[in-house]
Amino acid sequence: MISLVRFRLFITVAMMAFVFSCVKDYNNVLRNNEKKETLSGKLVGVVTRGPISPMSKDENLQTKPAIDVKIVVMTLSGKTVETVATDNDGRYSITLPAGTYRIEMLRSSSEMTKDLPTVVTIIKGKETHLDIHIDTRIR
Repeated sequence: MISLVRFRLFITVAMMAFVFSCVKDYNNVLRNNEKKETLSGKLVGVVTRGPISPMSKDENLQTKPAIDVKIVVMTLSGKTVETVATDNDGRYSITLPAGTYRIEMLRSSSEMTKDLPTVVTIIKGKETHLDIHIDTRIR
């Protein structure tokens, strides 16, 4: 009977130690994320593709969101830092450490843009906007 009481006490203490270590690790993760957020900014934008039909006079019909386009963020020396894909609205957003980056796009051989490559500077706590238009060459 005493060994069963000791066993239950041991299990209770072990569970409490585990829970406290998880809480400590979770707090460290939160602190690290807060530190990362304060030292970083965001690169955001919309990627469009157009014209989508020849000789259309309605500007709303001239472009459409470019879905699943891969935007590549690189150091100025060419090392890939992150890659982000556009959503169904052609939008993308990525949090980056403050600094200067080269932005490119993974493209098929038929896609062309005058907007890339380009260099952007990310400022901590700020959003940097970069909209990109892909020319379909439809005329």
